[in-house]
Amino acid sequence: MIKLMIADDEAGIRGGLRHYMDWSTWDIQLVAEAADGDEAFRKAIQTQPDILLSDIRMPGRDGIQLARDLKEVLPGLRVILLTGYNETQYLQDALKIGVKDYLLKPAGAENIIESVLKVKEEILRERSRYQESVSKATLLDESIPILQMHFVNDLVGGRTGSREAALAKARQLGIPLDAPWLTPALLRLQETEVTAYKSGKELSMDFWQKTRAMGVVTEEFPGCFFSEIEPYAFLVLAGGSTPAVSQETARSLCGRLVEALRLQRQESTAGIGIPVSTPLDLPDSYVQALRALALSAWQEDETVFLPPPPPDPALLEEGTLWEQRSMEFFMDGRWDQGLAAFGEMFRCYRQAGADFDQVRDSCCKLLTVTAHLPACASWRESFDADLTLLRSMTGGQELQHWMSQRLSQMANGSPRPSAKGCSAIVAKAQEYIRAHYPEDITIQDIAHAVFISPNYLGRLFREQTGCKLGDWLNLYRVEQAKLLLSSTGLKTYEIASRVGFSSYKYFSVCFLKYTGCSAREYRAAQAPGEENP
Repeated sequence: MIKLMIADDEAGIRGGLRHYMDWSTWDIQLVAEAADGDEAFRKAIQTQPDILLSDIRMPGRDGIQLARDLKEVLPGLRVILLTGYNETQYLQDALKIGVKDYLLKPAGAENIIESVLKVKEEILRERSRYQESVSKATLLDESIPILQMHFVNDLVGGRTGSREAALAKARQLGIPLDAPWLTPALLRLQETEVTAYKSGKELSMDFWQKTRAMGVVTEEFPGCFFSEIEPYAFLVLAGGSTPAVSQETARSLCGRLVEALRLQRQESTAGIGIPVSTPLDLPDSYVQALRALALSAWQEDETVFLPPPPPDPALLEEGTLWEQRSMEFFMDGRWDQGLAAFGEMFRCYRQAGADFDQVRDSCCKLLTVTAHLPACASWRESFDADLTLLRSMTGGQELQHWMSQRLSQMANGSPRPSAKGCSAIVAKAQEYIRAHYPEDITIQDIAHAVFISPNYLGRLFREQTGCKLGDWLNLYRVEQAKLLLSSTGLKTYEIASRVGFSSYKYFSVCFLKYTGCSAREYRAAQAPGEENP
């Protein structure tokens, strides 16, 4: 059933749309109504409607701003605007943000119904195309995109055997590796907290829309290919007649993919590798793509990066000296000098373009030393979670801010807040996941069960466990899948559904991420010599 929400500050209009239109006749459910833009935003997040019928001029957010804000959180939302003002600027603003229809008041019931039904049909067509793609993907135990994903992981990991074997397997899977030169790139999508508000089916739908948009772009670049390689990351391969042509094609394609994803309300960055003349050299080139992508930690306004030159050795050496001094200052209890030295260390590493992973490791060592000083005993309880959180950071600005804040708290003698109450909340959230993981649950469901807000739960969970709640849920589901793979003869796509993954491909991606092998390989390893079902 299609879900509809109404937002209008006139009670009479809301009442008329609610009482005098039998929406159920058209298989539409009225899930919420709101009297102002701010209330509408909150209720839309809670109910996640498919269609929003909204007035433009309301207290709080106006209809234009409401539509703009909601599309950041609910990209699939269709918006129909009602207004008593026939102003060109309103119409232009509405078109810019993808509003589906624009009706002038007083709009008759027939016009409103016609507009809603038109949008409903568009949604149903989109869902039908998605379901068709899902059905095709699950006809076989291992679909072609999933086999492609496993192959490209083997390819960049150097596990494909000879050049001839790699080319033969690539031809079977429709992956172009025959070009004289190949350039790999890693395209990483930015994870956001709003994804936690979506169910698995909604996330699968969003992902399908994004990959379809990427496919349209890639078709314009002959000899190019992309495949998901891990959650929120894609390997892009660009062929060319010369090294320069291959690398420039990869750069242009990634630039276009970033723009296409941005139109889908998805930010992303890409790192370009070095051109190679044989697939067997792709692992080394992929390492260069990872180094290029690491530049996004320091240059957060850029989106596509070529392999960087070696870092400035003089600045690296200076940064190392400041790192050593900060460690010495903290160990001697000279916190102010230690904080100043830490700031200088970060300045040098940023200017040098130092390897971000190494800088993050330096911060981990510094945190380890300070957290185990006698004056910081109250912080040891959270040390493991803090360290895990630190290792998950991908941006220089975030890393420096968090470290500076934590070191300042220690320097000021601030005791670690008691986590007893919070730990009980996190434990209850984990208990809820264990009981309901086969269902299509969201962070809202979990937060409701433990009687706190979703945002607060997400923050508490990450602070105490060192990982996002959604990651913990997926890891638990994978662990349950491993048990079923070892103890039953169910097909892997049946197991994926049983443990709560609405998308078989997403299950395969998560399984590979957390176990390092495919579900088939895991089952074979548990029962060597037996035929896989």
